[in-house]
Amino acid sequence: MTTYAWPTLTLAGPRERIFALVPNTQVFTSPLSGSVQTLEMPGAKWKASFTLENLYGADAGRMRAFVAKLRGRANSFTLHDLGHPVPRGTCALSGVTLGAGATAGATTVTLAGCGAGATLLEGDYIGVGGELKIVVADCTANGSGAMTSLTFEPPSRADWSSGATVTTNKPTAVFMFTDDTVDLLMRAPFFSDVPIQAIERI
Repeated sequence: MTTYAWPTLTLAGPRERIFALVPNTQVFTSPLSGSVQTLEMPGAKWKASFTLENLYGADAGRMRAFVAKLRGRANSFTLHDLGHPVPRGTCALSGVTLGAGATAGATTVTLAGCGAGATLLEGDYIGVGGELKIVVADCTANGSGAMTSLTFEPPSRADWSSGATVTTNKPTAVFMFTDDTVDLLMRAPFFSDVPIQAIERI
């Protein structure tokens, strides 16, 4: 399996898109009382759904080639939330690291190198160790640029070491198509629409 970077296109981005977290739960309903119990399990995944419209020239050719080399679901690609490439908060876009290690299953971390008083806000993303996380509570760095108790979802899948790089500029997850077939719609004279349906590959 090969993992490719999402291609750089000149178009601004899709008008409508879905970029959402899909939890992994089971629901049990009692046939007697109708009471419901839920069980949350590891394995929450990101999904992405959007259509790139009216591609032409180099953009159209680049996407046709990109779809072809993915070979359906054989290969993968990295993708960030195209509608939210950088944080709303003021945390630095480079030089941010983990201020302390975290174990698998963690939902809070300490960041270092954010800048004094810098923020990450609800809905911002971070990337650590190849995992994509969404910030679920506003957090502000202290005067030393350390951001303690930054809360995120989903929980970490692996142990993270102190000093690990934290990405706040276009953090990505690894995706695969949900189907082997991607139907490229061609319109005269030279326009193409490319529908993308993808799920995180973990």
